[in-house]
Amino acid sequence: MQRQQSVNEPARALSEREAGQYIGMSRSFLAQSRMDGHRGSRTSAPPFIKIGRSVRYLREDLDLWLDSFNKLEHLEQNHNRLLEPYQESPRDSPLMGGMPG
Repeated sequence: MQRQQSVNEPARALSEREAGQYIGMSRSFLAQSRMDGHRGSRTSAPPFIKIGRSVRYLREDLDLWLDSFNKLEHLEQNHNRLLEPYQESPRDSPLMGGMPG
């Protein structure tokens, strides 16, 4: 039994180009992040599937991937979150050459 796609229904599986446009990232980001896997300081790749030699991204996976990122009203929020553990004394921050504890 084949699933019929309505003319108005968006495709469920997106190509690399379509996925890049959908999430606002380049095709090269998608390709590189697939190859890199999960590396500490890098943005992880959205989940993907392989159909033969073709790479496809499911729309619902892309939505969940986008939702997994912190929503910020401005960049200062992220900066403050990073500094919270060291608010007592900047001298104790490893970034300032001090030792915690």
